Amino acid sequence: MKKFNKHFILSILFLFFTLNTYSYRVKESPTERFKIENFKDEIKKTNFKFDEFGKAKDYGILGYYNFVPLKSNGKISAYACLTHLKVYDRHEPFIVIVSLDGKIIDYSIPEAKKKHFPLNSDNVKKMVIGKDKNNVKMDAVAGSTFHVPAINAELKNILNIFEYRKEIIRKDEVKV
Repeated sequence: MKKFNKHFILSILFLFFTLNTYSYRVKESPTERFKIENFKDEIKKTNFKFDEFGKAKDYGILGYYNFVPLKSNGKISAYACLTHLKVYDRHEPFIVIVSLDGKIIDYSIPEAKKKHFPLNSDNVKKMVIGKDKNNVKMDAVAGSTFHVPAINAELKNILNIFEYRKEIIRKDEVKV
């Protein structure tokens, strides 16, 4: 009987920790709300001025990286990319404006909480604006030690995808 009680208690503890871990992981699904159409107002607030959005497409193969063309004078002048940063138990949207030559024009973390808000400042943005995939690197401290490395990784990923998948992302551009 003692052996049964011991196994029963261990099984209950195992089940308890397994369910807690699972519920922590699925607290928020990033694919549900992270559609670029939901963040058009936030894209307009960036430091890049444009006239209209191009057609947003489902690129499929790009996973959770969503791109939309930004048009000025009827021509595509840049691309906005929406992805997300995993921060503790939630996902924060991360918007990056990429020039046609693959350089960062601006970025925004629209839902940055108080301790991460300095990452949206012009002083921190200056570190990465104008950089390409070979020299993009942010060196800042804001809130947590995890946030800045996550931003560095996502910036590099976005610029790599923009270059390596350009035949998918940029197929609507008119070749001159």
